[in-house]
Amino acid sequence: MKWMKGLGGILLSLLLRVLLDPLWTILAVLLLVMHWRMGISIWWFVGLVLLWNGKILLSGWLLSWAAKCGAEKPPVRENKNPYSVKRKDDVPIEKVE
Repeated sequence: MKWMKGLGGILLSLLLRVLLDPLWTILAVLLLVMHWRMGISIWWFVGLVLLWNGKILLSGWLLSWAAKCGAEKPPVRENKNPYSVKRKDDVPIEKVE
């Protein structure tokens, strides 16, 4: 599952949304059946699938962007605990001999 982290979970979101969105699935299957039975253009089916996937990708990207907006790192504060272990990089530069 390491490859999923690189995409931010968008592929998993896409797969789940495709499986759980019955209206678009019914429309796509209906257009495909109409292509086979009545001979309408396949481009209606292709257009619907592209629109559907575009909607899913856009909403997934929007949700992942919104989740990142509130994830600010807290500012680094000085350690004032006298009992904590001091590291070499914690000592100010002027005091290092």
